[in-house]
Amino acid sequence: MRRLFFTTALLSVALAPTLLAYPFSFKFGHVGNAGVQFDKTDIGVNPGSFAFVNSTTDPIVGQDVGYQFSIQSMSGGWPFGEVTTGDLIGLRGRFVGTNTISPITITAGSQSAAVTGTGTLELWDTSGADVLVMTASTSWSSIKTEGTAGNLNLGGSFNLSGFTCVACGGRPNLVFLASSTNGVVSASFDLPDPQFSTMETLTTLTSGSGLSGIYSFSGRATVPEPGFYGLLALGMSGLGWIATRRRQKQTVA
Repeated sequence: MRRLFFTTALLSVALAPTLLAYPFSFKFGHVGNAGVQFDKTDIGVNPGSFAFVNSTTDPIVGQDVGYQFSIQSMSGGWPFGEVTTGDLIGLRGRFVGTNTISPITITAGSQSAAVTGTGTLELWDTSGADVLVMTASTSWSSIKTEGTAGNLNLGGSFNLSGFTCVACGGRPNLVFLASSTNGVVSASFDLPDPQFSTMETLTTLTSGSGLSGIYSFSGRATVPEPGFYGLLALGMSGLGWIATRRRQKQTVA
């Protein structure tokens, strides 16, 4: 029994990095004319804020008005992903909430700032009557502009938590997501090409007053496999048991 426990503990620690290396993720892209929009109104010492705005057009599929993005691809999802690949594809979503931009740091060719504020990620099934299927808490940690690209949470900080199933029936990977402790969502948004328009930076996007234009976006959400945490906990408990046994033997000796 002790040998089995010892072996399991060592395998748990050894396999944990491997499990973490194969997370569950999905990619998303904006729909219609949805996008990222900046409010240039100062918030104390902070130069402004940004939010995701819903699409008001629905040129093709008839499911985009009122939403911001659709899930375009997915991978992973152990243990269900092998047999239910694609059960999230086509879901629509929204990032709800306003995000405050902290004072801007300017370096050669780029501008960046921390982001504060919390919001909600919503996933919706719009194949029939619109049904909210899942929510999660979001907190964009940073924003950066460089050239014709803007990035949110480029550093990959954990900024997804509180996954909650609202109507996950028939979608095992939503249940899988709901079992996750936290995750990472990052996004990029497109800025005008300076060859054809005024170059936009974080400074210009937050200078003056009123609202900016709306910039299309895409991104990825990733969560570690829940199995990673279980195996890691088992491995750590096994190592703790071994250390205790060693101390007991030393005391007896």
